[in-house]
Amino acid sequence: MLEELQKRLETATVKETANRSLAESLLSDNGKSVPTNSEQFSDFAPRIETQIQKPLIYNEHQADAITHVLQHPLSFIWGPPGTGKTSTLGLTVASLTHSGQSVLVLAHSNTAVDTAMKSLTKYLYQSSYYKEGFILRFGVDTLGLYKEYPMINVRGIAKQQNPQLIERIITLENERKQLIQQARKAGLSESQKNYLKEQIAKIRDTLQPLKQQVRQKESELVRKAMIVGCTLSKSAIAPEIYERQFDAIIIDEASMAYIPHCAFAATLARRRIAIFGDFRQLGPISQAQTEAAQNWLQRDIFDEAGIITRVNRSQEDARMVLLQTQYRMHPDISKIPNQLFYNNQLQDGTNVQSQTEDIVHAYPHPGHALIFYDLSKASAFCCKETKSHSRFNLISALIAAELSYQSLQAQSGTVGIITPYSAPVSYTHLRAHETV
Repeated sequence: MLEELQKRLETATVKETANRSLAESLLSDNGKSVPTNSEQFSDFAPRIETQIQKPLIYNEHQADAITHVLQHPLSFIWGPPGTGKTSTLGLTVASLTHSGQSVLVLAHSNTAVDTAMKSLTKYLYQSSYYKEGFILRFGVDTLGLYKEYPMINVRGIAKQQNPQLIERIITLENERKQLIQQARKAGLSESQKNYLKEQIAKIRDTLQPLKQQVRQKESELVRKAMIVGCTLSKSAIAPEIYERQFDAIIIDEASMAYIPHCAFAATLARRRIAIFGDFRQLGPISQAQTEAAQNWLQRDIFDEAGIITRVNRSQEDARMVLLQTQYRMHPDISKIPNQLFYNNQLQDGTNVQSQTEDIVHAYPHPGHALIFYDLSKASAFCCKETKSHSRFNLISALIAAELSYQSLQAQSGTVGIITPYSAPVSYTHLRAHETV
């Protein structure tokens, strides 16, 4: 993947259509940004509301972020947890589309791309772009996304335009699955196994040209779609993407993206690029210890652009908009990340406390949104699994299971258990299940 990315970057240095100046601006740390037009989110919000026949819910910071992307070639949208970054991204893409701009939505993982595509499609599913297959999720999407919005998947589009083809593929895939299940049964003779293998091979050969038709259709759709969503890696290996230019590039979860990926993405933009993410969360993953890896694969684009330095110094940066209002956490909980990581810049939504009061006043420990258990005197020693070497702690696992049980008994909500290793989750889940 990185070798292909290197090829794309090398090509961008000589390719006439590559927007090298925007890529250079992205990697610069000058902190300046000058608007190139006067478009406002308020110009497009009424159109979106009319189209989906629902009022839009957004705050002033989100509106400012969308307007910044509409007006500026380069935007950094800093979205701490619970501040509505995903919905802001969706409204941004919808506004750009209503402005007549094509958009490429990128992220480091398929899950992140799916989340972004779901958000933007929520505001565009009544548009002709969606109904005619010009909003496309390119690559491996999740089944849930396809079921909710079938027309952003090539199979959904092909099913509408060529239903016989898709029905034939589905029928053959189901037959193949059944044959594979039969082949895995115990007690089969060699002749039975060989017969099943032959039937599976025949179906595979029959499927190949049919799937090739679907891939060809997908390639055609990508080349003319108004909105395309895919992973950053996909954009570097798929000619349908890297041979195109888009008016706007949106990168989500950018704190986990490699800097070279972001620079390459910028070369694909005709007008603008917008970086969405939170540099206080997880950074890029790279195991190499070389100087090049440390400089370019273990730092994020916020760092390279000087955003983090300016934030740490409490300096303004004209390229960045902070989404300041959080709607996820009870104020007692939000105080911790706000003080430790966000320089006390976050605000609590007007209803966030009242909306979480029922949880706070439920067992165990009613009236407390945040509880610490000190197990330092409980002989809570750590153990290690023999096979996986995953660490676990029996005492803390039992306490977590008991607290989960009490919480579930007191309310109809859900309980999340988070650990640094996999073994404690499995053990705690088992104990909680036995208790219930």
